[in-house]
Amino acid sequence: MNCDSRLFAPVDDLLVLASRVPDPAGDSEAVRAFHMLRYLGARYRVHVGCFYHPRRELALLGKIKPLCYETCFVPHAPLLGNASTPQRPDGTLSHWVARLLVRQPVRAALAMGAPAGAYLLPHPSLRRVADFCAADTGAPVVRGFHPVRRRRAAALFDLRREIARQFDSLTFGAPLDAAGLAQLGPATAAKSAALLDGVDADYFSPHIIQRSPYPAGVRALLLVGPLNDGAMIDAAEWFVRQVFAPLRARHPALRCYFPGGGREAGIARLTRQDGVIAAGALGDLRPWLAHAALAVAPLQRGVARAEYLREAMAMQTVLVASPQALAPLGLANHADVLEAHDASQFIAHIDAALGNPDGRAQAIAARVRMLADYRWSERLAPLCGLLDAAGHMGETSSA
Repeated sequence: MNCDSRLFAPVDDLLVLASRVPDPAGDSEAVRAFHMLRYLGARYRVHVGCFYHPRRELALLGKIKPLCYETCFVPHAPLLGNASTPQRPDGTLSHWVARLLVRQPVRAALAMGAPAGAYLLPHPSLRRVADFCAADTGAPVVRGFHPVRRRRAAALFDLRREIARQFDSLTFGAPLDAAGLAQLGPATAAKSAALLDGVDADYFSPHIIQRSPYPAGVRALLLVGPLNDGAMIDAAEWFVRQVFAPLRARHPALRCYFPGGGREAGIARLTRQDGVIAAGALGDLRPWLAHAALAVAPLQRGVARAEYLREAMAMQTVLVASPQALAPLGLANHADVLEAHDASQFIAHIDAALGNPDGRAQAIAARVRMLADYRWSERLAPLCGLLDAAGHMGETSSA
C-alpha cells in the first residue's frame, strides 16, 4: 500500500475513488479516468484512492500523485471477470476512506466505475456521483458464459443497480439509452446525464512533426480501432474484400494497414490479401494517423470505439466511416467526415480523396470541431455542477 499526503493551498475537498489506475495512454476507460482526475485536480483538493497492479502499473502512480492531495494506492483488487469488482470490500481502502472523512472536510465524492462505488455505499452523508463508462452499464449478457462468469456478471449488475438507487447523480460515457437506464431502476433517468468523452487535441495534433512509419512511396489506408472482437474483424474482412481490392487495382501504391499481430484466424485471412498489412501493436498512433492517406472505420454492426475516430479527426486525417462507426461520436451532423453507407460510397469517397490529396477541407473542419466541442475541459464542465449540487463544498454549516 502507498498512502501519503502533501501540502496544498486550502480549497474545497473532493474524494475520488477509481476502480483502476487512471492512465493517459490506456484504454478508453483509463483515459477517461485520467482526464477526469486532471480536470478535477485543478479545481478541488482531490483525495484519490485506487487499485494498481504492482508490476504493470507502478510507474503510473507517479503521473497521478501531482494531481492529488492525499492518496491511497492499494496493490491489486479481487477480480470479478474483467470488471475488477471487489467480491468483498478491500479493508485497506475502506479504512482509508473512513479515516479520511474524519480528518478532512470532504462533502462530495466521485466513484469512477461501479466497483469504486461500492466503497461509498456506507457513506450516505456525502454528495455521491458515479461515473459509468460505456461498458459499465446495462444488464449482463450471460448466454454462453461460464457459470462463474455468470455469477460475477450478475453481482456486478446488482452493484450498479444499488449505486443507481442510492447515489445522487450518475454520469455515462455514452449517449443515454432509455431501456438501459430502466434496467438500473425506475428513478435512474431523473438523476442521469451523458458526459461524453473528449480528446486531447494538444497531444493529437497535426502540427507536431512525426516520422512516417510507412515505406516510401506507399499510400496508406489506416483502419482505426483494434480488431479485438468479431464485429471489428468482420468489418475489416468486408472492407478488404468489397472496398480495398477494387481500389488496389486502380491505385497500385495503395496499402491497407490495421492494428494487430495476425494470430487470430480472421486477421490471418486478411494478411493473405495482396497489399494488406498487420501493423502489430501500434503504440503511439500519431505518426500512423499523420502520414496515412486516409483513415477508415467500416464497422457494420456492434458499437465502435469512438476515441479512435476522435483522435483521427483531431490529427486532421481524412476519415471515411460507416454510420455505425460514427454513431457513438454523438455528432449533430457528419459534415466534417466522409460518411459511407455501402461499399460503393466507400470506394467513391476514397477514390476522390486519393485523386485530390490537397482537398483536406473536411479534415481541417473536423479538427476545428474537436477543438471547439470535444476538448476534455468542455466535456467535463458539467461534472463540477453535479458535485456541487448540494451547495458549495467546503461551506461550514450554520449549526
